[in-house]
Amino acid sequence: MWRVSVPAAALDSVRDVFLEIRFRGDVGRLVAAGDLLDDRFYNGVPWRVGLRRFAAQVRRGPLELRVLPLRSDAPIYLDPSARVTDFPAGGQIAQLQSVRAFPQYELVVGAAAAGGAGTSPR
Repeated sequence: MWRVSVPAAALDSVRDVFLEIRFRGDVGRLVAAGDLLDDRFYNGVPWRVGLRRFAAQVRRGPLELRVLPLRSDAPIYLDPSARVTDFPAGGQIAQLQSVRAFPQYELVVGAAAAGGAGTSPR
């Protein structure tokens, strides 16, 4: 288990903040105070989670990231580019590779017809 701390004010001046999580294992789980917020089966593609919908939980304190182990003999199909080939001696892997947070901004632009009301462009 890993703790992910997001500043309480991180969502104040942006549309959203996304966590990009790279892990190797069977399932990744994002948890707050024991409640499952989001989860993802490993497929080799970064897992992205928008935090706006979990704003109350983010402001209450650190999130927990859990990675359940993937066994080398698991009967699942993975694309060859995502397949884990370097299992440790125990035959299972639960590895957090990276966590990155990035903002999503919103810019609202207004437009008016040139030349005033009632005219149309040619």
